[in-house]
Amino acid sequence: MRSECLVILTCIAIAVQVYAHTPDSIKSVEGRELEVRAKRAVRPAESPIPLESLSQEELVKTSANSLADAVRQLPSVMLKDYGGIGGLKTISVRSLGAEHTTVQLDGIKISDTQTGQIDLSKFSLENVARIELSQGNPTDDLSPARAYASASLLSITSRSQASESSKMLSMRAMLQLGSFDFFGLSASADLSASKWLRGALSFERQTASGQYRYLFRDGAQQIPLQRRNSDVHTTRLEFDLATKLASKTTLRAKAYFYDSERGLPNAAIIGNFENSQQRLWTRDAFAQATFETELASQVRMALNAKAAHNYLRFIDPLALSLDGIDDRYTQREGYLSVSICFKPAAALTLAAASDAVLNDLDATLWQFAKPTRFSSYTAVGAKVREEGWSVDASLLSVFVQETTVRGEAAPKRSVLLPTLAMAFKPFRDIGFRTRAAYKQSFRMPTFNDLYYTRVGNINLRPERVELFNLGLGYELLATDLFQYAALRLDGFRNLTTDKILAIPRDAFNWSMQNIAVVEAWGVDVRLELFFKKWLGIEWAVTANYTYQTVTDVTPDSPTFGNQIAYTPFEYAMLMLSASWGKWSLVWMQSYVGYRYQLGENIIANLLPPYMLSDVSLRTEERLWELTAALKLDINNLFDEQYEVIRSFPMPGRNVRLTLSVSY
Repeated sequence: MRSECLVILTCIAIAVQVYAHTPDSIKSVEGRELEVRAKRAVRPAESPIPLESLSQEELVKTSANSLADAVRQLPSVMLKDYGGIGGLKTISVRSLGAEHTTVQLDGIKISDTQTGQIDLSKFSLENVARIELSQGNPTDDLSPARAYASASLLSITSRSQASESSKMLSMRAMLQLGSFDFFGLSASADLSASKWLRGALSFERQTASGQYRYLFRDGAQQIPLQRRNSDVHTTRLEFDLATKLASKTTLRAKAYFYDSERGLPNAAIIGNFENSQQRLWTRDAFAQATFETELASQVRMALNAKAAHNYLRFIDPLALSLDGIDDRYTQREGYLSVSICFKPAAALTLAAASDAVLNDLDATLWQFAKPTRFSSYTAVGAKVREEGWSVDASLLSVFVQETTVRGEAAPKRSVLLPTLAMAFKPFRDIGFRTRAAYKQSFRMPTFNDLYYTRVGNINLRPERVELFNLGLGYELLATDLFQYAALRLDGFRNLTTDKILAIPRDAFNWSMQNIAVVEAWGVDVRLELFFKKWLGIEWAVTANYTYQTVTDVTPDSPTFGNQIAYTPFEYAMLMLSASWGKWSLVWMQSYVGYRYQLGENIIANLLPPYMLSDVSLRTEERLWELTAALKLDINNLFDEQYEVIRSFPMPGRNVRLTLSVSY
């Protein structure tokens, strides 16, 4: 650890010495002030870390109907789905688990200290302008410190935050009808009160019965059944405000509210067919603000603040107790962050950030501990961007302390996490690049891991992950055939130590323990082909392929050398799109290979592979100041019967029709 830290600090020191005294050879000419509201997006081919993104234009054309569907198009991403419209949807990047992916909205992290998992179904795709997935450090120089902590970072930018429109008033409305009695209605307005003040309001309501037919297989026998208790009712409301306090000072604020009620269908197993009465209520609200200013020439600072309140209620009238289960949980978070970046030379950027976070959890469980967690994050880093090469280096310090109302609290924890990434372009006129990266990340045990009644273990250590990446790529910016073409290949190795798993203490009680060591080896391939217009049609091809082995290497483990549960050896995605005039057609084919439901790699635990086909047809028409678009999505075109999680059947063929109008 010390040697790694010394290497990074040495790189930073050398960079400062080399570039701090380099005169700026570019002549400056004073001109009129030009306001730029959007930040330059980093191109994936130039990044020293694996980085992929989806723009608003790409999201509109695809058959994705939710944020989870959209993220599924990115390489290295596996979607964990418990079935149906209202099922929990989380992502796993390079099979590290949802807890190792930070999800942030408009630059600030979305937290769930109780479970560590973010349900992507809570966020609307309609209000998303950009999705970016980085497997390493954040790309923004003014990122908060805790954006450096996780193995991967999923960054979501809302439309209102990315808007560059000069119109005084912009409005959008959308109506959706689909299979399983789906109904969706959304409306939004973006108003510029002046050149200094802009506000946006977005509303969305979705309901569905969620009932769909599936085939239950018991050996050679197939029983047609219908999924029940899978209805969902959600309401989302967002308000954004952006104001320019001075020529180089801005303040952005967001208020967010999400309310849902949904049924939770049970596992489809013999003797337990569709009799679930479990219900889940969720009510999340938060307010956040970001203040950015230029302190001096080449010095910028950002302040972030957030307050969040999350409420969850779960009932199960059929539980094996006298009155069933009716549990309620309340989470609260307070968050402050300050970050600063300094450019002593054109090619060098230095950054530092410090965060303070306060989380607590209250529950109606008997003798619940009621924990409170204080966390502090401090990050320092440097970026060098030269014509043929680049270097990113950072060091993150984390300190965590907890208290409880009842019982003993978990001990203090502190970690030091280095990152070093490099990219090199050996030939000036040839688009060939190489990159290498090393990163250490961690994830704290959740409140459920530590304090859940009869299961929690306050002595759990954080999971630690070492990540290695070697990549190469080739791109063509413009040829007679292509507008753009790129091929990227990344090999990776991840080593997870102190992995937290639930193990039985006796016949009736389980406990969370740090018992596992998991090693992953794999390769990611990404292909992008954007053809020049041919016969009046613009063609595009994008494809991902991942092959991986993710094995239990815990000494003396009974499953030593076996692939861990629910981890496919390979998965792939192919998307073909054609655009002509006002029409666009997209075909997406996705494949998930075989995997096992348990750590024992035996036939009884084998889950078969599956392949899905989705089609989307879209057209739009402009009339005066209005733009109307009509889109037809057909998902699972060939009615594949499959399961992501054993005994939780997924929907078959389903259709959705979307009408949107914008002004």
